[in-house]
Amino acid sequence: MMYDLRPDVEPSRILDLELSELESLRDKVFSRILSYISKNPKDDLLVDTHATFRKGLEGLFAGFTPQEVVDFRPDMCVNLMADVDEVKARLVDSDFPLKDMTLRDIMVWREEELLGSELMADLVKNCKYYAVPRYFDAESLEKLIFNREAPKCYLSFPITGELSPEVKKQIADFRNAFRTLGNLVTFDPLSGTAEPVLVSKMHKAKVENPEAKTISVSPLGKTIELSIEELEAIEPYVDGQIKSFDLRMVAQSDATIAFFPEIGGKSYAAPGVVIELAYARHKVRDRFLIWTGNDPVTAMLKPFAKKFNSLHEALAFFKSGRYRRR
Repeated sequence: MMYDLRPDVEPSRILDLELSELESLRDKVFSRILSYISKNPKDDLLVDTHATFRKGLEGLFAGFTPQEVVDFRPDMCVNLMADVDEVKARLVDSDFPLKDMTLRDIMVWREEELLGSELMADLVKNCKYYAVPRYFDAESLEKLIFNREAPKCYLSFPITGELSPEVKKQIADFRNAFRTLGNLVTFDPLSGTAEPVLVSKMHKAKVENPEAKTISVSPLGKTIELSIEELEAIEPYVDGQIKSFDLRMVAQSDATIAFFPEIGGKSYAAPGVVIELAYARHKVRDRFLIWTGNDPVTAMLKPFAKKFNSLHEALAFFKSGRYRRR
């Protein structure tokens, strides 16, 4: 819409304009949007924008003003996440003036987008905010936006550590079963990012060739080279950002459904699962336990909304529609 108002600007070059011109264009576009809403009050309207922009070497600026958001009154703000390699691949053929951004630069920009989007939603009463994982499918996104009554549930389960094939199968069965429930919107931590794979590939390349400078990856079906030095720079941040994003998904959900696989007759309480349940309690979210062992639930996991003794029992409960979000 900004390009429609300035047809003299070449594609992807609008950030070359002076900041005052950009802000004036944005004001005019929001005025057009508000005019459309007043004439078509029953239409669904989705505005695609960044929460923040980087203007050449001049740094960061907001993609909106508080008043514009308040006037627009969105019902929901959704942040679509992408991994650093995907963004890097898009920058290669773009006219973006900072196409040589490092992977760490991209990671910082993503953090700014998350915070900016959340602040945008906070400006409007009853506006929901969701950060959507990389592998969130289109059907789930449609349900998230248009089916407000569908409970939003975070799936918590062991991920790291030495897990036996039997335990991995129990976890896979849990994930697959809940992700296919049509009456829930589920957030799965393993759908969030593939950046640990990039780090592992980097370490493998260094072992095979200590002189290697890059690795080849193919995000979005396009092969690009990533700097090993840049991957080493983001490695310390990857795990921390994954944990932070998982807790963000806990907070934006109505409930956390925690799966405790059975090992030798007892339920295995992974440290990460315990942390996520504690955060869900802190955020006053419902907590459900699938406790598959014969041992009693530990005191630190209480209180909880409901305990199930098997995956089958939990599925029957959630399939029935008996759970209603607060």
